[in-house]
Order: sequence, then structure tokens, then C-alpha cells
Amino acid sequence: MLKEIEKRSFALGKVKVLLAEPRTQLRRDLTTTLNEFGLRNVEQTGNLNKVHERLAIGDLDLLICDTVLPEGDLRDLLKSVRFGETISNPFLIVITLISDPTAETLREMMACGPDAIVVKPFTPEQLIERIESLIHHRKRFAVTADYVGPERRQGNRKDNDGRETIRVPNPLYIKAFGTEDLAITKRANDTAITHINNQMVESYAQKSIELITELHPTISKLNWTEKTLGKLNELRATSFDLNKRIALTDYKSLGGLTTTLDRMLNNIHKWTTDENKGDIKLLSILSEILQRGFDRSELPPVESYLKGKDEQEENSPEVNEIIRQKIRKKSAAAKKKKEKTHELNPSG
Repeated sequence: MLKEIEKRSFALGKVKVLLAEPRTQLRRDLTTTLNEFGLRNVEQTGNLNKVHERLAIGDLDLLICDTVLPEGDLRDLLKSVRFGETISNPFLIVITLISDPTAETLREMMACGPDAIVVKPFTPEQLIERIESLIHHRKRFAVTADYVGPERRQGNRKDNDGRETIRVPNPLYIKAFGTEDLAITKRANDTAITHINNQMVESYAQKSIELITELHPTISKLNWTEKTLGKLNELRATSFDLNKRIALTDYKSLGGLTTTLDRMLNNIHKWTTDENKGDIKLLSILSEILQRGFDRSELPPVESYLKGKDEQEENSPEVNEIIRQKIRKKSAAAKKKKEKTHELNPSG
């Protein structure tokens, strides 16, 4: 039984919790612990399918879940939650319970983005301490091409690329202290999601550019090896993710460019040196335009792209036309944005 809890200034009756634990008796004991702490709205399950079903409804505030359940492993599910692929709100607070605390297991679990990890066996007080800590302090989120979740480093507000970590909503705090306002909460969620998506596509774009640069000698000769095919598949997957997510970001004006890149990479393994000389050159040009687009800098005159790196070498008319279309579209989007800004601030 949980020791008597001192009287607190918050109430947890509105917090919705899902407890997923495969052992029936432990599940009952943990539910009792949570109820005594004030978490009365607790649903229980012993399998991963129910977790999937409950997440699909989308109104949970806290998930307490063992890392291994019948029907599957929590890691893939949690990562899809953080990347916004399973539910619309990636900010669900997640506490994972782990029975096999090896260094590798802990590292793999942390890479999926839980808010806290509790190692079994644990006392009721230890679990409550973690929950109470999350009520008062939720870590900011870090975002990369491979990770979305709490920033693990102490005292560091920027990631390796200099991007700010993101303050995300804390549903436990909001409901515990009665500060919930649906409109404000939705705006906060939407703002944080946009920031996350922006940083994710920036990471995807940078990764795509680096892979294209690394693969350029191989692509130029279309000389595929097992190693380079692995890199190519990584590039195709990254480009796909970039194109899929870009419409949800402030970079949506680059959507035509990412769609072109994605379509090209889908068929790159079928290219030949005779038939795809223009495509090989265009891939390098698209990479350069993509870099400039995500740098938010102004594009240079079209001639600098049409000449390429070697001024003596000319692009085909088809390649030139594709590039012109991309630059026109980018310029039109920038002009429209400027006109809209002027309408909102006529004096500016």
C-alpha cells in the first residue's frame, strides 16, 4: 500500500491515464497506487493492441506502459507517437516500466522518447515521485531526423545543429492545477507541432543533401555496390519522409521541389548512363536548390543554376525548364508572402 500522501494543492481527477502492464496482480496494485495518489480515471490493459486502440481515440494524458507486452514491443509504438504518426498529439506523457535494465535496452528505450523510465522492481512511492516530478517539470523536446522527445542533456538548450529545443504542453500540469482552456491548449499544441515539424524537415533536408553529396561519385557512374545501395535506400527513405511532412511546415512552398526529388529517387536504381545524364545533373542541382531553400536565403539568378559548376557544359532544355519552373514557383510564393505581410502592416 502507498504510504499516506501529504495534502497537495493540485487535483488529478480529470487526468486520463492508461496503465499497460502484462501481469494482472501488478496491474491491480499499480491501479490502487494511482487511485490513492488522486488519479481516479485509470484504464487498464495487459496487451499492446488495446494500447493502440486507446491511443487512436486521442484523449489520454498519461501512458504508463511496460516495454514488452503481448502482441509486440512498445518501442516502435512510442516512436510513432512522438513522430505524430500514430496519434495527432505527440505530447502524450509516457512513463515506461522496464524489467531488463541492460545498458543496451535502456539506450534503445531512451531513443524512443519517453518522459521517464522506471526500472522494475520499484516501490509505489518511486512511481508516484516520477509522476509528481512530471507534473511540475516536463523537459523541453529535442528534434532530429531520428529522434523526437525530451532533451536528455543537462543545461543545454540547443541541439548539435544549433536549433533551440522546444517547450511542449504539459497535460498533467494543465489538468492538475485547473488551468485548462481548450482553445489555448489547442493553440499551444499546434504551435509546438509546427515547430517540431519544421525542425524535422530541416533535419531530413540536411540528411538528404549530405547523402546526395556522399553518393554523387557513385550516382555519376551508376556504379552500385551493396554499401552504396544501402546509402541509396537511406536517401530514398529520408526524401520520402521529407516530402510527406513538408506540407505541415513553414517550408510548404518547397513542396514541389521535394516531390520532384522523391519521384526521381524512386526510380534511380533503374537509371542508365546513356538515358539519364540529365537526371544525374538535375539531382545535384535540386540538392543545391534545396540547401538554399532551407537556408531561407534568396535564390541567385536562374543563369547560375543553368550553367552549373562547369560553365562550358550546358544542361538539356528539359532540365532547364524544370529548374525555371521551380524558381518561378519559389519567387511567386515569396512575393505573395510579402504582399500579405504588407496588407497586414501597411505602414511597414
